Amino acid sequence: LPHSILPFYLRALRIEERYMEASKAGASLELFVKHYNRMVASSSAPALLNKGQIRFPWLEKERDKLRRTMTGKERGDSFFRNGDYERAAAKYASCLTIDGEGDPDIKLTGDPSEIPNAGGRLHAVLHCNRAACLMAIRRYREASKECTAALRIHTQYMKAMLRRGRCYARLEQHEEAIAEYQRWVHLVEEAKNKANSATANTTTTCFFDRAVDVSDEEFARVKNELEDVKKAMRDAAMNARAEAEFRAERQKWYNENFRRTTSSTTPQKGSNKHDAYSRRQQWYENQDDSTRRWDSFNGASPKKPSGKSYGRSKSYTESARSTFSEKFRRSSSSSKNNYQKDGGNQKNQQSIGSPGSDASICHYAVLQVKKNAKPVEIKKSYHRMALKYHPDKNKDVNASDKFRRIQLAYEMLSDPSARKRYDAEQRLNQFYN
Repeated sequence: LPHSILPFYLRALRIEERYMEASKAGASLELFVKHYNRMVASSSAPALLNKGQIRFPWLEKERDKLRRTMTGKERGDSFFRNGDYERAAAKYASCLTIDGEGDPDIKLTGDPSEIPNAGGRLHAVLHCNRAACLMAIRRYREASKECTAALRIHTQYMKAMLRRGRCYARLEQHEEAIAEYQRWVHLVEEAKNKANSATANTTTTCFFDRAVDVSDEEFARVKNELEDVKKAMRDAAMNARAEAEFRAERQKWYNENFRRTTSSTTPQKGSNKHDAYSRRQQWYENQDDSTRRWDSFNGASPKKPSGKSYGRSKSYTESARSTFSEKFRRSSSSSKNNYQKDGGNQKNQQSIGSPGSDASICHYAVLQVKKNAKPVEIKKSYHRMALKYHPDKNKDVNASDKFRRIQLAYEMLSDPSARKRYDAEQRLNQFYN
């Protein structure tokens, strides 16, 4: 061979896993260089002196790559046989980078399935072996990428094709899995039918893993796997339809029952005014623009002893609250006339709900969620508790009142702006009390 072709020849032997031939060729070239240069040095012939000594600077690097490739792949196979799949996959990945060493245009970092290489049997097998390791540790998505990298080198690499189909099946990508299985089955059937025919296609055949070499037992097993994947796909479709129908029925039931409950629990005129819910509704219907919250004193302030007045005083607490929201500024200005001194001293009193009022109950505690709960968690807890304490479902005496408090809490916490104001009020109450 011409000397310019020799580097490509040895590299091709290594990439096609013809390690014995590559090793012998490298040793022969090294021996040839030594003998030729020794002959040139000891000869006085003009023809040899004009040619000079031969130098193959690439030969040592190529033989080192061959040695490291063989050692790394053998160690990876040993790790795999011993069940150490993580180290086996890492060893195969290191072998994938050997061929591109010394090339400034090749990036050897990142995902091993995306490392550029010269192709060939070696790299296809390394990618497929890494896929087997990743499948053993249930990293099916990465394993499917490795199979794809192997199939880019050899489009009819049967083992890589089958492993990619199995990865898709584990990932519940049933359509992709069925396509891979059907392609594998089709190639095997076609190869067996044309085994003795001269029309068999050999241009794209993977010669180290041919479809014609698949055994009947493996073929029957793969066909059974294909039927299992089809059944899983049908079951998944049925489950999805059943889930959609269930959600639609549940939403319809919620809409109908909650609408009926709301209309049935709304107090009518002339209802019992001693009922807490009726008094609260009457309070909010009769007030105009006041932002004062409902208390439990039947729509009026506590009765004051004659001759004395126990109104609220303007304090640092009220002025601090006024910086948070318009609600507290309006409340402060509306109650400004009720402030008064008692014995020359100002007494700071905060507006809090009585023990039986809605203002004294934490909405988060009512819905049994944390204060940093997400809207999805709040909605889920509301549905669960509403079903539990619905008056039509729960015959407890206090069920109606609990259901009302649950609705009130959800109305407050489901509105982002209302929840923000409520949280600010809770923080102020906790700090100044």
